[in-house]
Amino acid sequence: MTTAHGSDLTGLAQKLAAATGNYDDAKGLPPECYTSEEIYDLERRFLFMREWLCVGRADLIPQPGDYYTGTLLGEPLIVVRQADDSVKVLSALCRHRGLPVTCPGDGEDGDWYRVPPETKGNAGSGFKCPYHFWVYGIDGALRGAPHMSRTRCFDKTDPDLSLPSLRTEVWQGFVFVNFDADAPSLVERLGPVDEIVANWGLGEMATEEPELQADMPWNWKIMHENSIDVYHVDRLHYPLHRVLPSDGYVPVSVQTGDAAIVLIQMATHKEFALSPIGRPLFPVIETLTEEERDRAYIILLPPTLLIILNSDSAFYRIVHPKGPNACDIRQTLMVPDHYRRLPNYAELVALGSTMHLKLNWQDYVVDAAIQRAATSMFAPRGPYAWNEQSVAEFDAWVARRYALGLGVGEPSPVVR
Repeated sequence: MTTAHGSDLTGLAQKLAAATGNYDDAKGLPPECYTSEEIYDLERRFLFMREWLCVGRADLIPQPGDYYTGTLLGEPLIVVRQADDSVKVLSALCRHRGLPVTCPGDGEDGDWYRVPPETKGNAGSGFKCPYHFWVYGIDGALRGAPHMSRTRCFDKTDPDLSLPSLRTEVWQGFVFVNFDADAPSLVERLGPVDEIVANWGLGEMATEEPELQADMPWNWKIMHENSIDVYHVDRLHYPLHRVLPSDGYVPVSVQTGDAAIVLIQMATHKEFALSPIGRPLFPVIETLTEEERDRAYIILLPPTLLIILNSDSAFYRIVHPKGPNACDIRQTLMVPDHYRRLPNYAELVALGSTMHLKLNWQDYVVDAAIQRAATSMFAPRGPYAWNEQSVAEFDAWVARRYALGLGVGEPSPVVR
């Protein structure tokens, strides 16, 4: 956006310098980083098109042909289990005219104004576009195209007629994609985080169906800053959060090549939980050490995935941007698979969800208000408290990627 004062990118590199220090000598990102279409375009090209983006859990598609769909940065995608048990992420756009192959062939009045609904199921042997019935295998290869035999240039084996596939990695059961073919592997960098999460068995945990909260009215960065801000929990969330107090904050240094931000919240007692009674609703995970039973680990794999580890369960939140002023959120509970056979499992999930919903509502009110404040002529760039050190670390992570896009460093943008 160009304003009376010029482009939002003018002078941004100089402003970012204040956001790249330690918590005790840095300030937050400039307010326009949360509202500007121009800066969001910079993010899209130099951050989201280069980083590993989480698109869900592999346990949601256990059998060959199982799939679910989603839209990421405006791109309709299919996440599908292959015959060899691997997971592949495909563009959903038919290579004939571009209709998403999972799009319904019928609808109701006004559906043409809306993005096609997300779907899930089992594709059997493949996907059939409802427009001209072009058929693709679950690997994306074109299998059939009616009435194309008279077209001399048509070749069913042409790779350009297969559904494009994105670079995909699965880490601890989470599916990630990257639009940049040259990006360093995520899995290879997360060894130190693997050591932290080992006793939780994240990769084998069962997940509830994630709840989608679409078009939440705040910038994606505000969501993450709030999630790793321990400073506020004694205030905004008191007394609900008293078992994990603000002064229990411990930053954790992990050498992951800028792939993860990790922090600890020490609990007031062992075998804790953010529950109405401050104690676990589920059995404590047996494989945890004594030390691991008195702390929560908060792990951010920017820019999309947050994981929280508790003594009886885990939680994840996936955040996808919808422009500078909105984001989509998917979040749910994770437990060891055998917990789902507990006779009162559904009741325990409902009881825990009630409290977490209350915490979320408190955060959401604040997130929306902070987004509105970013448009004010008095919008602040405040200093960080000592227990906001992880927020400062995240803001510096963002600032480094802005710097690349502004020509302060390499590489050049990905163009799609």
